[in-house]
Formats: sequence, C-alpha cells, structure tokens
Amino acid sequence: YDSAALYYEKGLQAYRQAGDKRNIAATLKGLGDVWVYQKKYEVAIPAFEEAIKIWEQLGNNDREIASALTSLGAIYMYQGKPAASRAILQQAIRTFSKLDDKNALLTAYLNLGANDSREGNYSAAMESYLSSLKMAEALGNKRMMAYNYLNLGSANLQINELDRALENLEKSLSIAREIGDKPATATSLQNMVLVLKTQNKFVEARKHLDLAISLFKELKDNGSLQGAQMNLGRI
Repeated sequence: YDSAALYYEKGLQAYRQAGDKRNIAATLKGLGDVWVYQKKYEVAIPAFEEAIKIWEQLGNNDREIASALTSLGAIYMYQGKPAASRAILQQAIRTFSKLDDKNALLTAYLNLGANDSREGNYSAAMESYLSSLKMAEALGNKRMMAYNYLNLGSANLQINELDRALENLEKSLSIAREIGDKPATATSLQNMVLVLKTQNKFVEARKHLDLAISLFKELKDNGSLQGAQMNLGRI
C-alpha cells in the first residue's frame, strides 16, 4: 500500500499543477481508500471530503460522491461514531438505489450492517446483511456472499440463534473455501467454534479451532490468532 500511496501522491501533485479538477477528485478518492486500508483515518477523511466538494462543484457525479460517502461511513464506524456512520451510509444507499448500482449497494449495505452490529442492533444489522446478500447472489459475487453469510451467522450467535448461526457460518465456510478466501475461511471457522462450544460440541469445536489457528498463522493475522489461541484452554 505504501507504493500505491506514493503513486497517487505523485499523480495528485501533477493534476493540481495542471488544474485538472476531475482527476484531482478521482486521485484523492483512490488515495483516501489506500489510507483507509492503512488505518490513516486522520488524512483519509479530508481527502474524501475534498473529493466530494470538487465533484459537487463539477456536477453530475452522484455515483462518485456516494462511493466516497461509503468510504467515509466505514471510517466513522471504525472510529466508533455510529450515528455519523449510519447517516452517511444511508445517504450513499439512497443515491446508489436511484442509480440501480447493485455492486455499490451491496458494499454500502454490508457496512451499514456492520455499523448496526457494533451498536448491538442485530435485527437492523441482519436486514442490511440480507439486502446485501440478495444483491450478491443476483450478481454471482461469491466473495460478498461469503462475507454476508459470515456476518449473518455472527449476528445470529449474538442473539443466541445457534442453529441458524451454524447454518449461515457453514454456508460462509463452504463458499470461502470454494473461492480460496483464507481470511473468510479462518473467521468462519473461528465463529463456528464459538457456536459449537456453546452447544457443548467440544470435539468438533477443537477440530475447527485447530484449522482456524493454522490459517491465522499462515496469514500472519496475529490479532485473530491471539483470540483463537485464548479459546484453546476453554475447550
């Protein structure tokens, strides 16, 4: 991501010198997305805000503005600002709905569901995940199908719908394995451990946990690995 940020920064400098507003806005959005991945929210936010301001001045850029709003909504969610996140994501969803942009909608709904889950509003979260899932299925987007089933299963677990949680997590695991998405595979396994442990199915839980730990090690995901290893002594 450092090389991508450098590429965008050089491009941005050239576009500013040329006074090319359209490319300035597009480059700011790309740079902001890189900074989000790097968790540099303090610089990503003004980049998105400047891009939105330029697009508004240029006119006829509703899709681009809504895309930047989706990114901003995710940042506010990560920063623990659920009300701001929800308002921005709902604004983006209204725009994408008018444009009938299902690819963009399924991401916006996924983020909205994640925001509601963080607040403990699992009913609203599942509605958003189901909306995203429906679009992902229509588009044949298996990666987003996997993540929606994963999030649905996690929400089911939080409200003690254990059978439904396991059903959704098994679907997530199956799709994630099919498409080779190791992070989704590992997280699905880890969440299934929590369900199976609650159901007193300790042998199955340990089997899934060992697989999850192996994948987290391979992915060098130390945060998730630590969480998984903490479960070892509880099974």
